[in-house]
This record gives sequence, C-alpha cells and structure tokens, in this order.
Amino acid sequence: MKYHYVIISSFLIFIICCVSSVEDVSATEKSPTVYEEIQQYDVTGDKVKETIKVSGEFYEDSPNLKQITLQVVYGGNKASVSIPIGYGAKPVLHIVDLNHDGVKDVFLSVKEVGDNPSVKDFGYSFKNEKVINFLELPKLDTQTNFQDEYKVKIKLYNDTYIVDVSTRKKMYEELGLYHHGKLNEPIELIVSSYVNIKPTYTIKGKGIEATQMVSGSSETDIIGEIKTIWIIQEGKWKMQNVSFIGRNKIVLIGN
Repeated sequence: MKYHYVIISSFLIFIICCVSSVEDVSATEKSPTVYEEIQQYDVTGDKVKETIKVSGEFYEDSPNLKQITLQVVYGGNKASVSIPIGYGAKPVLHIVDLNHDGVKDVFLSVKEVGDNPSVKDFGYSFKNEKVINFLELPKLDTQTNFQDEYKVKIKLYNDTYIVDVSTRKKMYEELGLYHHGKLNEPIELIVSSYVNIKPTYTIKGKGIEATQMVSGSSETDIIGEIKTIWIIQEGKWKMQNVSFIGRNKIVLIGN
C-alpha cells in the first residue's frame, strides 16, 4: 500500500507541475503591447550610421497601433529627432536615396485603420542633420466628368479615357444623375489625394509610384485608379508616367 501511495503522490505532483508550467507559458505568450522596428544606416552623410526606429503601442486586443513615432538617433553626436506619425497598422520602413543626393532617405508607409485600404506615407531627408519632408507631390492636372449614355470621361495630359459605367445605371438613375441615359446636369468625378505611395525603380533611377482613386457618385463608388511615377530632378518632383486603370470597360482615345 505504501508503494502505491508513493506512486499516486508522485503522479499528483507531476500534474500540478505541468499545470503550473502551462500557466507560466500562457503568461509569457501574451500579445505584445509595444511595436518596434530598428534599422541602422547613414542618413546624414557623415559616414556614421544612425539608428532609425519606428515604434508604437498596440491597441488592446488589436493589431493596430497608436502613438506611432519615427525616431532617428544621430550616430555622430547621439542627438536625436522624433517625428509623430499618429495611428495605423503594419508600418513598413524603407531606407533609400529617393532625392538622388547621395545620402539615403527614410520612407515610411502606414496602413490606415478601418475599411479604407489606403496608406499614409512619409518621406524625410536627414542630410546634415536637417529634417526635410520631401513627400509633397505636385497636384496632378486631371479633367473628369460624367457623360451621356452612362459613361465617364477622364483626361490625363495627352490621354483621354472613356469608361463604360452602364452596370451602375440603376443606381445612377435612382440618385438622379441620369434620366433614361441623359445626364441631368454636368457632374465631375471625385479624385482623391495621393495614396499608396511606394518606392520604385525607373529608367532614370529610384523614384516613387503614387495612386489616386477615381470615384463616381461617392468615394465608395470607385471607378478606377490613376497611377503616376515620379522622380526628383534638380530638387523637384517630376512626373515620368501617368496611366488610368479602370474597373469597367475602357476606351483610350487621343486628345
């Protein structure tokens, strides 16, 4: 009997230890509360690497971040600069020379929270420890409007696109935009600001690709996207290419 008692006691102790171990593991596997990404590059041009850090705090039980901050600690004198980014999700950090001055720049993309698929983008030069926000693209010259027979016209420089939106005619008729295919009054389309900006390569060197959403009756009535390619020349952004990508049948015509 004593032998069986020892075996039972040992088994109970083993189970208690296992349960304690599982509880300890669960405690250590809790979701992190802080996000942090660190890269080291020379972004001032002094041949000494800086520490570039993106950090933020996770919302409770969410992959989204608040209080996102971009911090650069200068390698030469240990001074630092912090730039508040706001909130968002999935920060993506690129270190690349976008303005072609021989010194790498800091490019950060942060996905917006919610159903909006767009991305907030930030681009900074820290050359000679001077902070310059260079991600301010020139306004794109666009001419857009609804046409009779459930069509829209989009003019981008030397190209004009005619898009068939007849699949939405019931909605447009109910909204009062059309009456039996005739436009009730002149109406322009909605062209968003630049979104989803990202580094890219061109035949003239590194640049960026930017997107603008084109919508009809509301921002959710998306008709297509305008894609532009830009590079910096002589300190200014110059457009290299522009195109329209539609979600319906498109006819491309000249001016």
